[in-house]
Amino acid sequence: MSSKPRHYRNDEDRLRDERNYYRDKFEQLEPIAIQHQEENLRLRANLDQERERVERAVRSADHMQSTMDNREYFLGEQASDDDVCTMFLTLMNEVKNWSQAFNKGVSRTLRGDRFQDYQKITPMYVMLRDLEDTTANSKQKRFFVRGWTGYVMCTRLFRSFEGPAGGLAEDAWLAKPIADSFRFLEDRLYLADRRMVPIKSFNDWRAFTAELLGKAVQVHDGRPIDQTSTLIELAVSEVMEVVRPWHKGGTPETLKADEEKLYGIFISAVQLAQVLRRQRALWSVCLPWAPGMPGPAQPLRFNPISMEDERNNDDVSIEDLKSRCVEFIVTPALYKRGTMNGERFDREEAICRAAVVIAGLN
Repeated sequence: MSSKPRHYRNDEDRLRDERNYYRDKFEQLEPIAIQHQEENLRLRANLDQERERVERAVRSADHMQSTMDNREYFLGEQASDDDVCTMFLTLMNEVKNWSQAFNKGVSRTLRGDRFQDYQKITPMYVMLRDLEDTTANSKQKRFFVRGWTGYVMCTRLFRSFEGPAGGLAEDAWLAKPIADSFRFLEDRLYLADRRMVPIKSFNDWRAFTAELLGKAVQVHDGRPIDQTSTLIELAVSEVMEVVRPWHKGGTPETLKADEEKLYGIFISAVQLAQVLRRQRALWSVCLPWAPGMPGPAQPLRFNPISMEDERNNDDVSIEDLKSRCVEFIVTPALYKRGTMNGERFDREEAICRAAVVIAGLN
C-alpha cells in the first residue's frame, strides 16, 4: 500500500483497494512459494535417499561384523567362550552324576603298577596304601572316580598342545589314517621356527584343516569311518578296570547299563573335542599342572587361577587356600590360548577352572 494516506469515499472503496493490494502481493509471492515447496520436496527426497543409504550401510556393516565374528569367509562358525564353557561344564556334570553309581565295595583294588597315574589326580599321596585307606570312604571314592574319568578323557580323547600336562590324544572323530596324517603335519608346524610359521598362521591352518576334514568324513556301507568307537571303548575300559569293584548296583545288568552311560558321556567328549579343534583359539582340556610337568614332583598347592574349591569353603580366605595342598583333582580345567580373531596367543587362561578337593577342609 502507498505510504501516502488515501481518502476513500466509503468503506467499500477502501476494502476494494486493500483486496487489490493483497492480490498483487499474492501473485508476486506465489511463484516464490511454489519454488520453496519444490525445494522442500527435493530436500525431503534427498533426506529419504540418505536415510536409506545409511540403513543399507548399517545392515552391510552388521553383516560384515557377523561374518568377521564367525570367520565364515575363512573358518567355520566360531563358538563363543560361553558356548564352549557350557558344553564343557555339561560334560563334567554328566560325569559327576554318573559317578554316584561307584561308591561302594572294597577299596584295596587299586593297581600298584598304575600308582603314578593315580597320583596325577591324587597329588598329595605318595604311598598306594594311604590312597587305598582314603578311598575306603564313599565320598572320597566318588572324588577319585570323577578325577580318574577326567584324567582318562584328557589323555585319550582330547588332543592338546598347550596347557599343563597337555594330553596328546587321537582325533577320534577322524579315520585313523587321516588323523595320523593330520597329527604328523601338525607336529611339524607346531615345532617349526616361529619366524617362518607364526603361531597365528599355525592356528589358522589347524582350525581350517580340522573344519575341512570334519566335512570330508569317509563313509562305508552308509556308516562313517572313524575311530570313535574304538578309542571310546579303550577309554571306557581304562576307567572301568579301576572303578568296577566299587559299583553299587551289584548285578551284571546294572553294571552294563552304567558302562553304556559312560560310553555315551565319552561320545559327548569326542564331539566337544572336535568343536575345540575347529576353533581359531587354541583350547586345551588338561589337568592343572604347571606346563611341562609330567606329574607331581612335590605336593600341589591350591592355585585360584586354575582351580576352584569343590567343597566351596567360602569362610576360608584365598591366601589360606593357597597355602594348602590339593588332595584330589576332581575335574580337568578348560584352557584357552588366543582369541577367535587370531590374537594374543602369548597368553593362556583357564576359562573353566579345575574342581579340586583341598586337604584339611570339610
